[in-house]
Amino acid sequence: MINCSFECGVFPDFLKLSVVKPLHKKGSLDDLDNFRPISITSTFSKVFERAVLNRLWSFINHNSILCKNQFGFVRGGSTINAMFTLLDKVVKALDRGRSASGVFFDLRKAFDMVSHDILLGKLENIGVRGVANQWISSYLRERRQAVEVSFINLEGTRRKCFSDVLIVRAGVPQGSILGPLLFLLYINDLRGSVTEAQLCLFADDTSIIVENQCRDAMEISTFVESNMIVQWFKENGLVVNAAKTALLDFAITSTKYCDNLSVSVDGVDVFSEHHVTFLGLSIDRNLNFSSH
Repeated sequence: MINCSFECGVFPDFLKLSVVKPLHKKGSLDDLDNFRPISITSTFSKVFERAVLNRLWSFINHNSILCKNQFGFVRGGSTINAMFTLLDKVVKALDRGRSASGVFFDLRKAFDMVSHDILLGKLENIGVRGVANQWISSYLRERRQAVEVSFINLEGTRRKCFSDVLIVRAGVPQGSILGPLLFLLYINDLRGSVTEAQLCLFADDTSIIVENQCRDAMEISTFVESNMIVQWFKENGLVVNAAKTALLDFAITSTKYCDNLSVSVDGVDVFSEHHVTFLGLSIDRNLNFSSH
């Protein structure tokens, strides 16, 4: 059946149903943005996906397709590697007497916002064409899902309730086998929008480091590079959460430039903070990690 599916470029419809369980990340339980929807798919679906995943990874590695600064869902990648890459860039810049800044973007429901048409076009561009592209298209389109929520009733008994089954028109399923890699390929060409900054990616966690010998030039580059990235997100249907996007001015050695640096995210000014949280690590502008 699996070989027949691959030859025909068709993913079986009966495997497209997912049960979505909302996973609380942090913060208020009343804010839907604080939940991650995890798709529970059938074991048989996972077998199909694993076979495709292995072939995709072989193709990607052979052709060196993925951005080298992507550390999420890749072999050998980790939050530690991402942190080291970002902080190493900052420390080396400051050691040379250069000014440096970091912008830490937050995307709202990134996996759920993936455009199927755009993703399939990107796959076509990197060489995933013909029947392979058709199969992934079939895998993505007309998926169905129902949301499962557990609760405790007035008698103290744990119960489950389910929503109606709905058709999913966008996104890649979180919790699936193929979803993470498809998202990496979707965001992979973001690197083409960065010209003077170093990009650091951990799946959808996107950060840039900008450095320059001249502080004024660094401030301008920070503003320009941020705008270019925000524009890329817009063109690819991804939404930046300005309220959770953060900016650090690592060039602070006194209070002279305190909170002077800012960028614009979708019309909202984001000002430099004293510390930000990056992949679970609290980083302050002086790099003494006192806030962690």
